[in-house]
Order: sequence, then C-alpha cells, then structure tokens
Amino acid sequence: MGSKARPVVAKLTKELRQENLSCEYDMLRRSMKSQMREANKLGAKYVIIIGENELQQNQFELKDLTTGNQEKVGLDSIVKHMSSLSF
Repeated sequence: MGSKARPVVAKLTKELRQENLSCEYDMLRRSMKSQMREANKLGAKYVIIIGENELQQNQFELKDLTTGNQEKVGLDSIVKHMSSLSF
C-alpha cells in the first residue's frame, strides 16, 4: 500500500466500523503475501485489496477467502457492498 492509499484505507476502515463490520489494516507495510497470511490467521472471510492501481481506477479488489473468488467493487459502493455480505 503506497502513501496515497493510506488516507483512503483509514477512511474506509472508519466507515466499515461504523457499520459494525470488524476490520483491520496493515500498518507494518508488510508484503501482500504476509498480509494475506495474517488475514487467514485472524479468520477473515474477506480482504479488500487497495493499491495504487486500484486507487487510479476507483475500484478495489474484494477477495472471498473462503472461495478464493475476487471481484472489483467501486470505491463509492464498497461499504454498502460489504454490509450486504453474509459473515
């Protein structure tokens, strides 16, 4: 996650928590592989992948850790979309 993504991630985390969705983000600047390993260890069902490319496209990658499926979700609809998922 680059420096441009950090404020977006912090804002998104706050919005998701306001919807009573538990969420974490990596502040240690670990590799994607390490972050995915940590998500699995925490028992996360989904991860939102946000990087420079995703910011430019205003679309995040949402990965279902149960099925491995990934989908693109727009920045403006990610909170609503996450709220509609079953946990």
